[in-house]
Amino acid sequence: MKLFSLSDADTSTGSTHVFAVSVDETGTYDVMITAKSDAGELAQMPVTLFANNIPGPTFTFNGTDGEWVTQTKQVFFLNQHNYLQLYFALGGLDVKDITFTLVDLFSMKNG
Repeated sequence: MKLFSLSDADTSTGSTHVFAVSVDETGTYDVMITAKSDAGELAQMPVTLFANNIPGPTFTFNGTDGEWVTQTKQVFFLNQHNYLQLYFALGGLDVKDITFTLVDLFSMKNG
């Protein structure tokens, strides 16, 4: 499991947060983002994860009345070293961290 703090990320409308992650194994990973918002439950704040410039999962957070919540999606890493970008379509979200956990190992073996 790899955990990265996002407490310094600018989450204003249209902003991006760029970082790199190196994984020990290629394969499918659970990606967990923990965030909160003081907005009401009808508010929606999408966050899209790009991996190596390819759009991946979108996490759509509702207003949480200030409570921390965690959402989980999956992403596939074919490379050990990856360039990641979080795109915040709407502001109002306070993100705490992002975690990557290997769930399915991928190996390219001949014969």
